[in-house]
Amino acid sequence: MSSEFYLPSKLYAQDMHLGETATLAASSFIVVLAEPGAGKTKLMESFALRLKSELITAGRIAFSGAPQKGQPLLIDAYDELAKIDAEVTHPLLLNSSEISNNGHMI
Repeated sequence: MSSEFYLPSKLYAQDMHLGETATLAASSFIVVLAEPGAGKTKLMESFALRLKSELITAGRIAFSGAPQKGQPLLIDAYDELAKIDAEVTHPLLLNSSEISNNGHMI
């Protein structure tokens, strides 16, 4: 199977079904929740391409520092970080709002 094959997602929010572009236009703060294996990372990679940004794992931000300030911030694997060190998750969220003060935070 080709890793380049991707079907754009339809997302459900507040009684509306939105495509990926409409979702990004509707809000600058988006939380993606789904069961393991549902395609969250692939969706986030698609968002990153559309926003000309980078998908970053929560662990990378927590342990290696933040990316460039003011860029759209796409955080993946937050749940995995919580399993490793739950005490890191609260400061990560607080600091994330400062990192992405002029763009999307997903």
